[in-house]
Amino acid sequence: MGINILELKSAEKALRESEKRFRNLVGLLPVCVFETDPNYRLTFFNKHAHELFGYSEKDLEQGINGFKLIDAKDHSRAMENLKQRHQNENPGLVEYRATKKDGSNFPALMQTTTVIKEGLFSGMQGIIIDISDRKQQEEKRLKILDQLRQAQKIESIGRLAGGISHDLNNMLSPIIGYAELLLYDFEQDHTIKEYVNQILGAGLRARDIIHQLLAFSRKQTLKYQPANLNKILTNFEKLLRRTIREDIDIEIRTLPVKPVIMADTGQLEQVIMNLAINAQDAMPNGGKLVFETGAVDLDENYTKTHPGSKPGSYAVLTVSDSGIGMDEATRECLFEPFFSTKGNKGTGLGLATVYGIVKQHKGNIWVYSEPGMGSIFKIYLPLPQKVPSEIKPAPKGLLNLKGSETILIVEDNEHVRLLAHDILKKQGYTILLADNGTEALNVLNRYDHPVHLLLTDVVMPGMNGKELCALAVEKFPGLKVLFMSGYTDDIISHHGVLENGVPFIHKPLSADLLSSRVREILNGS
Repeated sequence: MGINILELKSAEKALRESEKRFRNLVGLLPVCVFETDPNYRLTFFNKHAHELFGYSEKDLEQGINGFKLIDAKDHSRAMENLKQRHQNENPGLVEYRATKKDGSNFPALMQTTTVIKEGLFSGMQGIIIDISDRKQQEEKRLKILDQLRQAQKIESIGRLAGGISHDLNNMLSPIIGYAELLLYDFEQDHTIKEYVNQILGAGLRARDIIHQLLAFSRKQTLKYQPANLNKILTNFEKLLRRTIREDIDIEIRTLPVKPVIMADTGQLEQVIMNLAINAQDAMPNGGKLVFETGAVDLDENYTKTHPGSKPGSYAVLTVSDSGIGMDEATRECLFEPFFSTKGNKGTGLGLATVYGIVKQHKGNIWVYSEPGMGSIFKIYLPLPQKVPSEIKPAPKGLLNLKGSETILIVEDNEHVRLLAHDILKKQGYTILLADNGTEALNVLNRYDHPVHLLLTDVVMPGMNGKELCALAVEKFPGLKVLFMSGYTDDIISHHGVLENGVPFIHKPLSADLLSSRVREILNGS
């Protein structure tokens, strides 16, 4: 029987062309394709594999064990998966740390299959997919989710803090107010005066904690005015240097162009001071504290990776220190109220207050810190589209708090109502009382003499303070009004008493503050 040489040569040519097409097609694949011999020595790499791992054809000819493509820490796991393959089990795509020729690692997915020829194991075939970009995107996504969860957690704590403020303010009003009235009655050297001072001090500290909680929850009343961030920082420098330890070097760097923002200057000063004190505590052996102003335009690429931020132009206040730094667990809880970086020594409200004030200014704050590498706080405050003119405060003279006018006090909380009565009665005013809006209107109708001022709570059962004011002023056109409340701004604003020019006083009531505010309104200032 003869052999047809032409047919044999034609078959060989077809096989070579088929193999060439296979290699060309495999070379176009965006994944690594490889083959090994029975000893797991690499016998084939496609183009993408050569480019990714850095091995040349000559390297393969000299001999490379396939396990060299996998990080040594993953070898035992790779052997287990290989055993499954030999037992005709399919572990599917498996993630490993792949190793390049230069020793660098990258995350990869690998899938292999055994090659059987004439019933014998003759090697492995497989693919390797570089998932570095996928991993980076996943890490970025998880980071954004963590930031979002953190923001939601802080939001919920803020709502709780704001919700309890009303009751606490009502309870603190008589403590602070009556302590002040007692102090007026005692002689300078009276033995009980020190006890009253202690009561008053405790009440004021409790009030300050409530204010800090309200700042955190963004419910406090702010007075927004055009303010130069450079000037706020430089004017505050002297107080900073008197407050911060001498072994800490303070450096102020201001932007040449004035960054004028709409802000409550006093609140931003509190932000600066709280960050400075926090930095001081992070530098027990001294160090450097740098305050720097700047300006930046944030685009959508930035805001996509910083939840809560919006594109636009911002003034930037950067506060950096050379302190001990923070780990990730600390950074995640940094702005939560009552979480202190100082352990039992701190209240845990300093940075929570900073967060709330910044957010209430429609800004954002971001922290960059690693253990032993110090900390950087970046605060972004929106720049208005039209640059406003800075306002210079007018000087105030001394105010005589005494008076003889008639005041109607409307308050549903008995303790607060009686406190306001006692404070203003002591100043010489004639006082009328009512515990709700309907009763207040009845008092006005029955009273035969002029009533000069209506001091009313905002949120009351039945008729609220705004409704009472409208009816009372309609009937008595010359009546002046002062609103008061212990509720947070978002609740009060629903009752329309937070517009510019509407006289308002926050609880807890202070004897001096209430007396001076009443006198200012009656004087027409």
